[in-house]
Amino acid sequence: MATDNIGALTTAFVPPSACLYTGNIWQIHTTYTDGPRADRRFELFGAPLDASPNCYPKDYSPRKYYSPGVCPSGYTIATAQTNAIGSLTETTHICCPSAIPMNLQTQRIPNPNFPFLDTLRCESTYTAKGTFTLTSSEEGREPTPAVYMHPSKPGAINAYAVVVRFQATDFASKTLSSFSSTSSPSLSGTTSSSPAPSSTDISKDSGLSTGASVGIGVGAGAVGLAAIIGTVWFILRSRKKKQRNAYSDGLPACSDKQHPMNVYANEISGESALQELGTTAVAVSAQRPSELEGR
Repeated sequence: MATDNIGALTTAFVPPSACLYTGNIWQIHTTYTDGPRADRRFELFGAPLDASPNCYPKDYSPRKYYSPGVCPSGYTIATAQTNAIGSLTETTHICCPSAIPMNLQTQRIPNPNFPFLDTLRCESTYTAKGTFTLTSSEEGREPTPAVYMHPSKPGAINAYAVVVRFQATDFASKTLSSFSSTSSPSLSGTTSSSPAPSSTDISKDSGLSTGASVGIGVGAGAVGLAAIIGTVWFILRSRKKKQRNAYSDGLPACSDKQHPMNVYANEISGESALQELGTTAVAVSAQRPSELEGR
């Protein structure tokens, strides 16, 4: 039973792929100095701790637990237990490798007949006769590949478990802070993940104050309105000019013979012109004298 806290394991540990492939089965030969069956061998999924320490989280021990902690990657929860500690509730997960079907150890622990099971909390049972390739490990010898034929009687492949404990509040604040630091507001119906810059952000980026930004906006609007008025005035003026030219082109040409009054136009001033003839002043009318019809 895990009784000591190793420390936090709040990020899922990812073991190397070689640690969890289905063929990583070992046969361990053990020798104990006490007990009725001191010389035993058992099948283990995953390499022994001393042969592959990198397959387990930092400072791992099968007799200890991580708190707060989460199961490593490639492991599944074999069992979950909930314990009430005063007003708090603590959950314990026993995590087993998921490469092959694993369950919680069914043997009684501690077991004088199988003392090695004290640290092997996971097992995958078999009932039919069969063979599988494994790595044989014996004290004082190099590990060697071997083909193992297991009997028809029930047996099991064992594995080390990773035990974690946590309270609901251990991850609530982390989840909230992670969401606050990574999420960004977005409008419904948009696909962009980045928020559109606000007017305040734009003003800050351009180095302009709010008053200067408003002044520039009003000035730009006035210039645009003046440009529109000027364009309309120019178009109307051009149309009127074309109409006058068209009207002038449609009038008949004038000559002095058609309009004899033009000959005397420079003599019409609204007053009688005085001319001297000897010593008598004669008033000359501005109108053209009428001619009498001949008899």
